[in-house]
Formats: sequence, structure tokens, C-alpha cells
Amino acid sequence: MAVNQENCFTFWRKAGTDCGVCMSTCPYSKPDTLLHKFVRWSINRSQFARHFFLFLDDYLYGRRPLSLKKPHWMEL
Repeated sequence: MAVNQENCFTFWRKAGTDCGVCMSTCPYSKPDTLLHKFVRWSINRSQFARHFFLFLDDYLYGRRPLSLKKPHWMEL
């Protein structure tokens, strides 16, 4: 599943910011490992998986980005 750019832009307009926190915490910006591919596959198919992996993401990664380094897909 690809990121819906229109939804992202709409969220930015409503939030009144383009700070990028949503991009750095988005499950689609995580590394492209087998584990993260499974998580993305699961959250596309299960409401329970969305809640569970969101909780797990907050628990393992924290509620804030670990670094200020931009994901590779943000580099121009």
C-alpha cells in the first residue's frame, strides 16, 4: 500500500503545520525489513493489528522520533 499524498497534505492543512512528525512516525517510514513488511501487511488487513502495533510502536520506539535524521525518502 502506498502513502496517500492527498490525505497527508489535507492533514497538514488542518493541523496548520508541515513539521513532518506524522511522516517520521508513520509505519510506512519504518525500515524495509521483513518484520516491518509483516507489520504493514497486518495493519492493512486487521483493525486489531492497527491498535496492537500502534501500542507496540509507542512502547518500542517511543512517542517521539529517536533522531532528527530524516528518512531516506525525504531527501531531495
